[in-house]
Amino acid sequence: MNSYSTQKTCSPTWILFESGYAVKVGLSLYSPPRETSRPIDAYVVTECENSFTKSARRAVEAVHGVANRFLPGLKPVVVGYDLIGLSATRQVTGESGGLAFAVALAKRFFGQDPGPVAATGVLRSGHNGGEIGAVKGIQAKLEGASILMPSGGVILYPIENEKDLPDSFSMALSEKGLVLKPVANVDEAIKWLFKIKGPEQPAKPRWRFLMIVLLILMAGSLGGYWLHKQDVDFDKVSKSEKATASKAPKTGSRSTESARENTNASIGTPALSPASPELWPKMEISTKTSLSKTIAGLFTQQFRRRVEAWSMKGDPDLRFTGNIQVVQMTEKEASEGKLRSEIIVSLRTPVVYSEKGRQSIAPIHVTVNGEGPAKSLMLAAADELALKLIDSLKNSVADHGFRGFK
Repeated sequence: MNSYSTQKTCSPTWILFESGYAVKVGLSLYSPPRETSRPIDAYVVTECENSFTKSARRAVEAVHGVANRFLPGLKPVVVGYDLIGLSATRQVTGESGGLAFAVALAKRFFGQDPGPVAATGVLRSGHNGGEIGAVKGIQAKLEGASILMPSGGVILYPIENEKDLPDSFSMALSEKGLVLKPVANVDEAIKWLFKIKGPEQPAKPRWRFLMIVLLILMAGSLGGYWLHKQDVDFDKVSKSEKATASKAPKTGSRSTESARENTNASIGTPALSPASPELWPKMEISTKTSLSKTIAGLFTQQFRRRVEAWSMKGDPDLRFTGNIQVVQMTEKEASEGKLRSEIIVSLRTPVVYSEKGRQSIAPIHVTVNGEGPAKSLMLAAADELALKLIDSLKNSVADHGFRGFK
């Protein structure tokens, strides 16, 4: 890598603070000096506590480790970070800037601009993908981000903090056009933000080599057995989710009629996993509860079936992300003695990725009413969400060029 000393033009990356304050991250890249003890290193130009410098170093190590799997030959680097706009009288402490440092560097490494990003997260380690830990004052930090971020901006925060955000709060930010994305590690954040081309290079399995040596030595001491090492597939296989609701409701709503059209999608059919890599399009739907997880599986299943049935398949790399939440479920006895139910479901922060890039879509909310228990309305609600998402994509194709949705 050549030596860099100037900042390239790119959309801003913000570090968020518990007070609601935020500053932009600036950086410069340099080749490390010869015979240095830290070939991958970072420092913070602005005067900060040592904990801030530590978080910057972990960010560089984590991003370099992830990027090196996609950018063969990536050389060591020293990163000089600057907190642009930081008041001289403001004290900066803590390690929650690690995720923002990582995002700013990843923008430079991959040469892509995913748009404005505000981030908060403690990097527990610079290795193994860069695990991200919870931060304090998450709600105040996100409120601060919502003031300075433009519509379509992305807010990254630790998945461990998801439980600290009320649904109403998250939905209010989504309705402002902001994209909220909880992440577990730097690896996940990078793969979500950037369109990375080329095969991923596997990490060097150093521990497997040591195990082989150890086994050979043991075998020799026991009489010289020949050893044969079998390759192990460590790919995680997503488990199919199963929908366990009762039969679909009998109402005149479009969603209920849509559910009856799909005879193969009856309740009780195993729902396809939202992240199944072999299925098209790729769907990554996050949830908070087991109920919303069931609806997410049904939603994924219904969306894929609609797309296939309507011959809408286009871009093979088409991918969707979002968060499904059950906003409300009510059941009450009607005057005629029958049980009447209502379910309100939201698809928050939907984002579509295609060969044209990333496009945020407005949040989608559906309300379904019918007879019987509320859980019997899940399939109808999932199908209505799928239809509304498709409608949104049809409206987006003219402006954003999403091939296949006509």
